[in-house]
Amino acid sequence: MIEVPKRLPGDLILARLCSNHLLRMLSTISQIFDGDLILGIVFVAINQAATDHLSFGRDARAIDEEEVVPNHLRRPVTVLSIANSLNLPRETVRRHVARLIERGYCVQVQGRRVMIPAEVYLKPRFAQAFENNRRDLHALISAVRRAGLLHEEPVDEVH
Repeated sequence: MIEVPKRLPGDLILARLCSNHLLRMLSTISQIFDGDLILGIVFVAINQAATDHLSFGRDARAIDEEEVVPNHLRRPVTVLSIANSLNLPRETVRRHVARLIERGYCVQVQGRRVMIPAEVYLKPRFAQAFENNRRDLHALISAVRRAGLLHEEPVDEVH
């Protein structure tokens, strides 16, 4: 028998606030990629996989003045690893990666591996997306605080 975790007070409020934040993030991603949400999600997955090994504490000094992770710290990733992380067919992800390469958002390196060059994040549409993300994240944190649901607990370092 599977034990169902007990719901804690505020769980439904947190779910609602997080859902609202997720929808705002998806809207921003969709705007960057001219309405193609899957293309944007594949882009985000490539970035996350390529930089997931970094620690904000340990590696923060290596991030340049533009606050972009330099190319030498990015790890190229395979289409298969992205497909697996998104639970999408490899061929679907391959087609989206080909479109990202065609549009200059992504480059192929080390054979079949891909990465997003740091300079992509300096494009104006990304500056607006970062501003939207900062605004939306502050709104989420403020709403969680106002609801009395932000408890300071020890947390493992975020990568």
